[in-house]
Amino acid sequence: AKIADNAVENEHLNANVITGHTALGAEPADTDEFLVSDAGTLKRIDYSYIKGGGGLIHLNTTVASSSSNVTFNSSILTSTYNAYKIIISGMRGSSDNNHVEVYYSFDNGSSYESSNYMFSSTGRDSDGNEVHAHTGTASKIEITANTAGYDTDEGFNAELTLFNPSQTTRHKILAFNSYFFKTNGHIQRVLGIGTNDGSSSAVNNIKIQFQSGSIAEGQFSIFGVANS
Repeated sequence: AKIADNAVENEHLNANVITGHTALGAEPADTDEFLVSDAGTLKRIDYSYIKGGGGLIHLNTTVASSSSNVTFNSSILTSTYNAYKIIISGMRGSSDNNHVEVYYSFDNGSSYESSNYMFSSTGRDSDGNEVHAHTGTASKIEITANTAGYDTDEGFNAELTLFNPSQTTRHKILAFNSYFFKTNGHIQRVLGIGTNDGSSSAVNNIKIQFQSGSIAEGQFSIFGVANS
């Protein structure tokens, strides 16, 4: 038997027409297609036309617990995005009186650069003091001006932006905003910038850690900044 044109209407479709199929489980590819009604006429449309443009693309979240450090490697830091944002939430150390440090790697973590860094930061704290930290010859980028506290009701939070990590003709700039409890229990806000001027190679791995001891807890999320 043949089904006449226009004979299949909504009452003939079971719910499992959709639910009976395998779930995609990921963001659709640009060429994946959807059915839409264009003023009553069914048409297909590529996902590329309806997906959101711009904004932050979540790539990974790492929850640290008694961790020596947190790293993001070459599977995340690629040429797909021109900038990456890292959000650090509730980071707390296993010991008191430590700076938070960032290291670059040009060989995906086989080694981390331990020289040729420079950084500069400024901020204020609840003591009423203006704070500054800067150096042109360092073994890491410090994203704290004063050292951080480690009590269970304290924490370190920050937003880092790494610009053009896959570019190979310029040194890689890291901008940071840090918000944390100092060792003396007062709070501090720091705005800064850092780089490694020893090489213009692509940065394909980045490491975050305390000056000494381990990361007792903290959440680290990285996002790609959409190019368009």
